Amino acid sequence: MIYRRRINTYQWHFCQNCQAWPTDEYEERKERAATDPLDLCSECQTKLLRGECDALKRSMP
Repeated sequence: MIYRRRINTYQWHFCQNCQAWPTDEYEERKERAATDPLDLCSECQTKLLRGECDALKRSMP
């Protein structure tokens, strides 16, 4: 799964169909960077639980 967050923010997103999915000026990682559950977007978490998450599973360059 790919995680993204806007530069200079703490909240990571992992559902590409999240309203706050960063498309510019973002940091991207293949793994979750932190262990605090508050660092994950609540919309992404809800979409995942409902089976509505469109997650990127591509490999990064």
